[in-house]
Amino acid sequence: MVLTLSTQDQPHTNRTPFMITRRDLLLLPACILSLPLLGALVGFATRPGVDGWYQSAVRSALTPPDYVFGIVWSVLYLLMGFYLWRIARRAPDDSRRFLLRLFIAQLIANLAWSFIFFQMQALWLAVVWIVGLIAAVGVLIKQTYKLDRWAALALVPLLAWMSFALYLSTFIAWHLT
Repeated sequence: MVLTLSTQDQPHTNRTPFMITRRDLLLLPACILSLPLLGALVGFATRPGVDGWYQSAVRSALTPPDYVFGIVWSVLYLLMGFYLWRIARRAPDDSRRFLLRLFIAQLIANLAWSFIFFQMQALWLAVVWIVGLIAAVGVLIKQTYKLDRWAALALVPLLAWMSFALYLSTFIAWHLT
């Protein structure tokens, strides 16, 4: 596999999947860095809930130490940034628009989950919410795989972690209600 740097100003015309334009090089750090920063902001905003009621909640023996969540989510947001970059650099068409809209919707819903679970303490709503997130990410992976295998594979760890989070959330909801 050879990557070719292109100086074309028209990034979507007559290019191979491995051509990287100047626009792509500018878009990459914006996508890769903005999502982890957004996740960190939400993490700081929901910290009182994490440090408060959550610490005394009955948790599964499989619950990792708190610091693991920050590491895992940082990696997941980097992978989501990579996904966003891969899809954003595609030629505009209906499939790209659909994938970008669904990705943004799941990103917003993903960020909202932290508030629902930690701040509102609406535990069963958070469980239902994460089921919807898992479905949305599953659709993203399936639909993206047809267009860009690497982008689709970048979301597989997110799907796995959300499935684990569903288990952890359900465990807490079951024991606190």
